[in-house]
Amino acid sequence: MNAATFAPIHDHDLNQENLRLPAILAGLVLFAGGMITQQPWMSFLGVAAFLGTYMSATTTPQAGAADPARRVVFDGELVGEEIYAPVDITEILARANAAVADNSKTTPALRVLPIVPLRGGLEINSWLGGNPYLPQDVDWPVLDGEPALFLAQISLTHVPDDIWQGQGPRDGWLVMFASQSNLEHTHLLHTHCFGEERQAPGPLTYPDIVPKRADLLERAVGRPATIPRWPVEFCRQDNQETTPLDRPNKADSPLAPVQWVTGRIPLTDPGLVPFDWGSAMVLLEVATTDLEWQYRVVSTLVETGSDDPQALGFLETLRATTDNLHALHSELAQARDSGLPFDDQVCELMIRGLGVLQVESGENIEERDTDPGMQSLLDQDQIRRDYIHWLDQYARAIYSDRPDSLPPEHRDQFEELWAWHALHERGWIGGVIPGTFASASSHDAAERVALLRLQSSDLMGWGFGNQNEFCISIEVDDLARGDFSQTRGEVSGG
Repeated sequence: MNAATFAPIHDHDLNQENLRLPAILAGLVLFAGGMITQQPWMSFLGVAAFLGTYMSATTTPQAGAADPARRVVFDGELVGEEIYAPVDITEILARANAAVADNSKTTPALRVLPIVPLRGGLEINSWLGGNPYLPQDVDWPVLDGEPALFLAQISLTHVPDDIWQGQGPRDGWLVMFASQSNLEHTHLLHTHCFGEERQAPGPLTYPDIVPKRADLLERAVGRPATIPRWPVEFCRQDNQETTPLDRPNKADSPLAPVQWVTGRIPLTDPGLVPFDWGSAMVLLEVATTDLEWQYRVVSTLVETGSDDPQALGFLETLRATTDNLHALHSELAQARDSGLPFDDQVCELMIRGLGVLQVESGENIEERDTDPGMQSLLDQDQIRRDYIHWLDQYARAIYSDRPDSLPPEHRDQFEELWAWHALHERGWIGGVIPGTFASASSHDAAERVALLRLQSSDLMGWGFGNQNEFCISIEVDDLARGDFSQTRGEVSGG
């Protein structure tokens, strides 16, 4: 198709028009070149040349006067006229932003996909969470006076050459850490040998995905809840990929395992009943903790002047049930400590013992006008929801270490939940830094590379900001030299 040129009817000769068109085209070429090569100075210069040439050659309408008509010259032949409109800068900016968006699609990136299900014999090359494998002569980094949080160990041999603008090493592993108190402070190690699994030299407190009252697992099984080591694999990011697979759209996913999300699975379900002493102690600790919390709440109500006989009766029933639960808890703990194996018979006795322990149903004491019904501990909504939450954490910890540690019923059920998490909580290696990060609009944005981006994750158990994303970036020149001493961490703003 032949191009049409526009000229105002006022006194502009064709020589001026012929000079103006190459200048406009040169500005557009500079702008496109800057977008392709990610050189912002070229794009800026191109926009400046385009606007300066275009606006300087147009006639500004006078107040109260009609917009001058401009003629359409097609290959030197006048074919029509139209009303001239002033240049709309917002439209130009919108087109520039669209060009940046199109350019981001052409910047190669890898999706970081947590592997679900896990199976024995899986070759693990890269992973999130857990512990790093470091050479003996490499110390665990300390940031801001505390052991750094271990985030990921990435196999560089599995990162294609075109990722990170083709810069950086492609051998060994990149081990990524961040400060416990300030996620902006990061520490990256490039190791050439795998080394041995390394334990942190002190406690690590990861940013939680949701606040929790206490570390129940430490009381139940003698070890705190930890971030599991989860193997990941890489695949090319599809340029046509849409956002419904990202975390903000997770709740609306049609793939959501509704029973798990709503916590409506009964505790007698084969995929929830305790399967070892650890899971049994988790259930007992949850029931004990929740009953003790209820007792404190009702005791406070009674102590503040309530003389409701039903409230007093509820408190007495709650005290008796709590005492019986403590006795059951103690007997089972002694059986565990004596070396008694946890089998179906022990599990059945435990479930039966919890089933006969009852409390009044959880109706508001102040609003009751009839005697409430009694409810088994296994039917209490709060106990069921809390048990599902803590059993999930316990199951993830032992599953990520040894997948066959979960019985088939539990593995099938939990893997459905974990696969749903993994689908909506994937990370990225490479690509552009999104506009949700403040650094994306800084003057040196085009000179930085996104080494790794992570989403807040129910699967991993960590959260960034208001359940946002975390990005570790580096300057291109530093990456080209293999210098990871000046990396920077950042949490997105939305």
